[in-house]
Amino acid sequence: MRMGKVLGAAAGVAVLAGIGYWGAGYYMGQKVIRELDAALAQVPEGVKVTRGSASFSLATQTLHVENLVIAGANLRGEAAALDIQGLSMRALASGLRADDTTATEQDVVPVASHITLRDIKVSGEGVEETIALSEMDQIGFRPWALHQPGTPTLDQVKAAFAAVSDRLATAPQAPLLPSEMSGPFQILAQAMAVGLLVVDYGDITQTGISARLKVPVVGPTGAGASPGQVVAGYDRVVLKGFHAGVYGPMEMTGLTETLPQGVVKVAQSTWAGGDLRAPAHALLRGEPLSEAMFNGVSVGSFSINGLSGQGPNGQPLQLGSMTLDPIVVADGHIPAGGLTLQGLVIDTAGLGDPQTGALAKAMGLTKLTMGMALHYKWDVKGSAVTLERTSVKVDELGELTLDAHFHGTASNQDLTTLLQSAQLDQARLSYVDHTLVDRLLRFNASQQGKTVDAARDQVVATLQANGQVLAASPRGEALLKAVVALVRQPGTLTLDAKPAAPVPLVPFFTSAMPAPAVVIDTLGLDATTAP
Repeated sequence: MRMGKVLGAAAGVAVLAGIGYWGAGYYMGQKVIRELDAALAQVPEGVKVTRGSASFSLATQTLHVENLVIAGANLRGEAAALDIQGLSMRALASGLRADDTTATEQDVVPVASHITLRDIKVSGEGVEETIALSEMDQIGFRPWALHQPGTPTLDQVKAAFAAVSDRLATAPQAPLLPSEMSGPFQILAQAMAVGLLVVDYGDITQTGISARLKVPVVGPTGAGASPGQVVAGYDRVVLKGFHAGVYGPMEMTGLTETLPQGVVKVAQSTWAGGDLRAPAHALLRGEPLSEAMFNGVSVGSFSINGLSGQGPNGQPLQLGSMTLDPIVVADGHIPAGGLTLQGLVIDTAGLGDPQTGALAKAMGLTKLTMGMALHYKWDVKGSAVTLERTSVKVDELGELTLDAHFHGTASNQDLTTLLQSAQLDQARLSYVDHTLVDRLLRFNASQQGKTVDAARDQVVATLQANGQVLAASPRGEALLKAVVALVRQPGTLTLDAKPAAPVPLVPFFTSAMPAPAVVIDTLGLDATTAP
C-alpha cells in the first residue's frame, strides 16, 4: 500500500512537472511570437509584413514561421518557411541589450545559432528571383551601434525612406543636390552604417538561386531567353562570415546566365572579402557624407574562373580566368590595383577581318589563346606611377611585357594631369617568342617558294641593310644585333630604357621624331637577347 502511494505521488509530481514545462514552453513561445510580431511591425511606411502560423519549441529553442511576406510598393519578398534555431532566451529577455549604453563595439550578444529560409521568392518591376535554401550561422547583435551620435531613430529612418522614395519616383535622373545629401540620404546612409555594424554572423550559404531581369534588347535573342530578358542561376553561394563591417571571403559556383546576346557559364567566382568600417564609423560619429570617409575601405581580390559560352554569332566563348587585384582607398584615391586575364580563346575562323583570318590560317593557327595584365602603383603625393607585370600575350605566338616608372612635374597632381606631364625615369620592354618568328618565316617561305632557312637569311640581310641608320650609335648597333639574333634563334629580346635625364613622354612622341639613333641614345636604350 505504501509503495502504491509513493508511485502515485511520483506520478503526480511528474504530471505537474510536465504541465509546468508545457506551460513554461507555451508562455515562452507566446512571448517570442509577440516579440516577433512587434519586430515585424517596425517597418517603414508603405511596407507591409504578414506571416502564417508560428510556433516555438522550448526544447530546441526553435522558432518556426510559415509564409512570411514582406511587400512594398514595387517589391515583394516571401519565404515558405523560416526557422530560427538556438534562440538565446537570455538575450531576448534583455531585449538584446538594446538599451545598454555601456556596451563596446567588441561586445556581441548571441541571438541564434542557425537561421534557415526555404523557398524564397522576390519579385518587383522587371525582377524575379528565387532561392531554394538560405542558411546563416552564429547570428549575433552589437548594441554599441545603436548608441552613437550619428545613429538615427526608427522614425527618422521611416521618414527618410519615404522622402527618398518620392524623390527617386518624381525625378529619377536629376542629380542630387548638396542639401539632399545632408538630409534624408544622409539618414539612410547612417541607417546602412548601423546595419553594417550592429549585425554579426558566421557563414551564409544559399543554394538553388535563379533570377530573371528585364533589359533592353541589343542584338539577336539568345537561346532560352525571351527578348529583353536575362536569366541567371547559381548553384551555390557561400559567404564566410561578417563581423563589425568586415566581410569574409565569398565563393559562387555554377553560374549560368542567358542574355539576349548569348549564353554565359562560369564555373566559379571568388571574392576575398572587404572592410567597410571606415565610412560606417564616420557616419555613426555624425560626419556628413563625403569622399574622405571612404579612406581606409578595402576590397579584396575578385576572380572569375572557367568562363564559357556562346556569342550572338554562334561562336564559342572561353576565358580561363579574370582576376582583379585587391584595392585600398587612401587620400581619396586607389594607389594600387590591377587586372589579369588568362586563357581567352578565340577561334580564328570567326575573326571579323577576312584578311586576318586568312593570314592566321596560312600560319597554321586555328585558335588564339590570349592573355593580358595591367598592374600599377600610384604615389599620389609624389606624382609618380609605376607599371609592373603589364603584359599582352598569345600563347601560340609570344608575350610582350612592360615595366616602367614615370613621374609628373609637380606633387599631388591628379592622374590626368600627371599622365599629360609624365616624364619617363626608366622602363623595360621584353618580348618572349613562342612561335611567332618561325611561323612568319614559314609563311614568307611558302609565299616565295623558298626554304625556311633561305627566308631567314633574307630577313637577316634586309635588317642589316636597312638598319645601318642605327649604327650611328653604339646602342643602336647593339639593338640591331639583338634583333638579328632573335631572328636567327627565337628566344627573348629585352629593351632597357635608362635615360640620363627624365624624358617628357608627350612632347617626345608627338613632336617631329628625331633620327632613330637620337631616340635610342635619349632613352638610354640597351638591348639584350637570350635563348
